[in-house]
Amino acid sequence: MSISGRILKKIVGALTEAFPTREKLVMMLEFELNIAESYVPLASDYQIVVYQLVKKLDSEGKIIDLIEGAYRDNGNQNLQVIKQKIIPIIKLYQILARLEKDFIEQIKIAYKACCPEDWHLDGESSLPNNIQQVLDNLEDMPLGTNDYNQIALFTAYFLVTTGSKLPVAELNKLKKWGEQHVSYFSQLLAKTHLETKERQDKQKYIPSYFLVWLQPSKQYKGRYIVSTWFIADGSSGIDYRTGEGYLQVTKEELNQEQEGFYLKEIPSLLQSLLIQISEQPTLSRLQTTLEFFLPNELLNEPIDRWEIQIDEDDFPCPIGNEYKLNLRSSKRLAQYLYKNDWMHKWEFIQQQNCRECFVPADSYSWQELYSKLNQNSVYALKLINSPSPEIFQVISKTAVPVALWIRQELENLDIQAELKGLLKCSIPELPQRVREKRNDSFGKDKQSHIGHHISLLWENPNVLPPQIEYTLPS
Repeated sequence: MSISGRILKKIVGALTEAFPTREKLVMMLEFELNIAESYVPLASDYQIVVYQLVKKLDSEGKIIDLIEGAYRDNGNQNLQVIKQKIIPIIKLYQILARLEKDFIEQIKIAYKACCPEDWHLDGESSLPNNIQQVLDNLEDMPLGTNDYNQIALFTAYFLVTTGSKLPVAELNKLKKWGEQHVSYFSQLLAKTHLETKERQDKQKYIPSYFLVWLQPSKQYKGRYIVSTWFIADGSSGIDYRTGEGYLQVTKEELNQEQEGFYLKEIPSLLQSLLIQISEQPTLSRLQTTLEFFLPNELLNEPIDRWEIQIDEDDFPCPIGNEYKLNLRSSKRLAQYLYKNDWMHKWEFIQQQNCRECFVPADSYSWQELYSKLNQNSVYALKLINSPSPEIFQVISKTAVPVALWIRQELENLDIQAELKGLLKCSIPELPQRVREKRNDSFGKDKQSHIGHHISLLWENPNVLPPQIEYTLPS
């Protein structure tokens, strides 16, 4: 293993104080650990001797033996602190290090939940990137309103929120760690479970949707008829067959411009429509998802980069930064032969993680991809390049409900690695993850951040425009 630099410094300081000469250090090592003098490094600076010894024993997995042996030989106050506080942290690190690769996002969530209210957190970029940083920061935090330190609170929260997903062996090790190093750990787990449930209940929000349907004008090439609706409560009470639960959002321009709008005109139109429904209590960045129903010819358009600006004093901002924004294929709004397959696949993936569902598609021809996606076990697609028209047809024909792609080639980025990091979440969490990635790209170079170029096809069969007879200008 490898202890953090902060813990290394504390151990070296405590050993140097307790055993002020190399001779006394050698005596302790031989008496307590049966380590011969030849094992102890030689250096003119005694602090370097202790530093090298600690690093060597740490690399051999014997750092806890060293601390316990030193405490038995000279149990001064500093070594007592090391034994009581540092050994539990080292043991916890040994467990979590095995989980870091697959559960780092859950670890970050547990970390954020345990930060005191006045602890400085400046978005995702300020979160620790590894287990060592997490544990170092938690050790620095002041005690909360109860008698538990932040490391104990973190462990309890991680167990309560992620325990069911952990390998059984690691789950049992974490529970055993808590029982050994945290007083009344079972009570802490029960309390954390209750508080987590209460927090989740408070944070439950009513999902709302702003639906935008662009239909090519039959009379004017390059123009689109725009229809929009707002669903104030997407959790219940909507019926696309009757229009129940839908508020049609319209303006005089929509009624007058029967020839439709050019794409460049639509962002300002959407801006005015959003202002019109701004009094709706469920319209918010947290609750509202924008759903764009598009002909296949527009699915590669950077809709999420359309900018909105509320007034002259406001600065323009991409709409995909402000809201979760999903693309939809309008081909599924007509007589769709594969609706039952679509429903089945959508319901299945709601309980799945992205890594279990996504299939890479760039190496296949559209014919090969059709054969692969036509298997019942394929539910989601990822591409590092924009899909061709044939690929969109394959997605529609195989009723795949989710697809993610990067619209532009980025030579300076490892796109596969970027997508792997983005997809470390459950399927239902993906639209929010995409929005966070888009938001993180604000003000950054377009060639150095995938957030400028992410498209997400998110075919939720439960959120559709109402079935209304439309007559396009002929």
